[in-house]
Amino acid sequence: MILENQSNHVFESKVVVTSISFSKSTVLKKSLLKIFPNSIFNETGQRLSGEKLIQFINDADAAIVGIETIDESLLKHTSSLKIISKYGVGLDNIDQKSLKNRDIAQGWTGGVNQRSVSELTLGFMLGLCRNLFTAGFKLKNSVWDKDGGHQLSGKTVGIIGCGHIGSD
Repeated sequence: MILENQSNHVFESKVVVTSISFSKSTVLKKSLLKIFPNSIFNETGQRLSGEKLIQFINDADAAIVGIETIDESLLKHTSSLKIISKYGVGLDNIDQKSLKNRDIAQGWTGGVNQRSVSELTLGFMLGLCRNLFTAGFKLKNSVWDKDGGHQLSGKTVGIIGCGHIGSD
C-alpha cells in the first residue's frame, strides 16, 4: 500500500497509526508522512489497548489500525475522528455500528497479506501431504511414527481459487 499524492498537496490532518507492522515499515511511513506530515506511529512494538489506545487516538482526524479493538468505549473519547482504515483484512475488531452512529468512515486494505497467506497455505499443503502435523503431535507425546506421508515428486498439484490467495 503505497500512498500516491498526484497533486503534491500536503494535508494538515493528524493521522495516527496503531498498526505495529505498518509502523515498522520505512516505506509506508515515508509515504504517509509525505502527504500527512503530522502522522504519529506506534513505535512501541506492542499492541495498544485501554487507556494507552485512547490517549494515542483521541485527538486524531484519521487512524490506521491493525488488530486493536475499536469499539464504542474507545470511540466515545474521540472528537475529531473522521475515518478509520484497517491495515489488514478482517473487520471483526471494529464495531461497525458505532462507526456508523458516529458518522466515521471506514477503509481497509484487502489483499495486503495475500503473499504471506499464500505461502502459509503452501506450507499447510506440504505439511498435510507429508503428515508433519500428525507426526509432530505424536512426537510431543513420545510416540515415534515413521509414516512420512507422500512425496510430491512426479505428481501434479492443482490449486483452485479465484480470490487473492488462490490466484497469487
